[in-house]
Amino acid sequence: MRQNYTKDRRRFLKESLSYCTGAYSLNFLSNTRDDPYRDKYYPEVLTQVMKEQEAKHDCTMLPGQINNLTYAFKQIKPACHQDMAFVVACSMSFYSMKHVIDEYSRRKNGEQSKAPDHPVLALEKWGVPNTYRILIFKEQIHALFRELIVNTPPNIIRLWYDILNKTINCEDFYELLTEKYRNQLSKDEVKIICEALLYVTRGGCRPYTWCSAMASRADALVKSTYLL
Repeated sequence: MRQNYTKDRRRFLKESLSYCTGAYSLNFLSNTRDDPYRDKYYPEVLTQVMKEQEAKHDCTMLPGQINNLTYAFKQIKPACHQDMAFVVACSMSFYSMKHVIDEYSRRKNGEQSKAPDHPVLALEKWGVPNTYRILIFKEQIHALFRELIVNTPPNIIRLWYDILNKTINCEDFYELLTEKYRNQLSKDEVKIICEALLYVTRGGCRPYTWCSAMASRADALVKSTYLL
């Protein structure tokens, strides 16, 4: 019985792996930097999807948002779903996100960072999107505070706004840290982390779930409209 179970399990894993490999190959976004299908269809379709979503709330997508989306897509050249979600996140801002987009592109391509950066911002154990340590999603802010702060407040976004508005400064933030991080981090490192929290600033704090949903809708629409 055990021998048969082992054989069945191996066959299942082999078949599952084959299926997953096939499914992965259907991913429209290639890993190459020049994808004519991606560049031709995705910016327009992504804009369409977001406009339709905004219309459900009697809102419109403003020119500044469209400029952010177009610039982000051109600079980042999305090669995976998380890249696409980042593009969506940038397009949710009315203000220019050029500095954030350029920084993401630099880090993605292994170039020297020009913005506040620290290894703790990767938040590897929290299962948040990999944005090369640029804190643009609400889930990343939540994870960072839960990682660093001894008694995480129930209203985490309120704490983030207090940091943005300078109601809480770096010295105050240092006092909020767990004993572990007060011992591990220097005051200069804490300042860098605070500056990283301020980096996106007026761009806001977007839910990854929303940005991911918009990226998935655009992906499905491109496939159903242009690849059949």
